[in-house]
Amino acid sequence: MQDNLEGKAWLWKLRFRHLHYDVLKELTKKKMVHELSDMDYIKKFGEGCVFGKQPRTNFQKKAKYRARRCLELVHTDICGPITPKFVSEKMYFITFIDDYTRKTWIHFLKEKLEAF
Repeated sequence: MQDNLEGKAWLWKLRFRHLHYDVLKELTKKKMVHELSDMDYIKKFGEGCVFGKQPRTNFQKKAKYRARRCLELVHTDICGPITPKFVSEKMYFITFIDDYTRKTWIHFLKEKLEAF
C-alpha cells in the first residue's frame, strides 16, 4: 500500500514538472487541483530534480557584437515537432530574427528538412 501511495505522489510530482513537495501539499490543502488527494509526500529526488537545481551561469548583460546594418547578423531557431499539428498539417516552425532591426520572420514546415 505504501509503495502505491509513494508512486502516486511521484506521479503528481512529475505531472507538475518536479514541483517542490511543499507546494504540492499546499495545492492539496487549498483544494486547487481536482483529484489531487491528501497524501504523505516522501521527499525523494529524481534525476530531473537534481539537474533542475544545478547552478546556471548568467546571461551577458550586453552582447559582445551587435550588427550595424540590416541582415548583417540573423539569429535562427527551429522548433518541433508540435502536437497537435497546425491547421495546415505542419509540425515545425523556424524563426529568423534580424539582429539590427529585431524584425522577426516565422515559417511553418511539414518536415525539418524543409529548413534547408
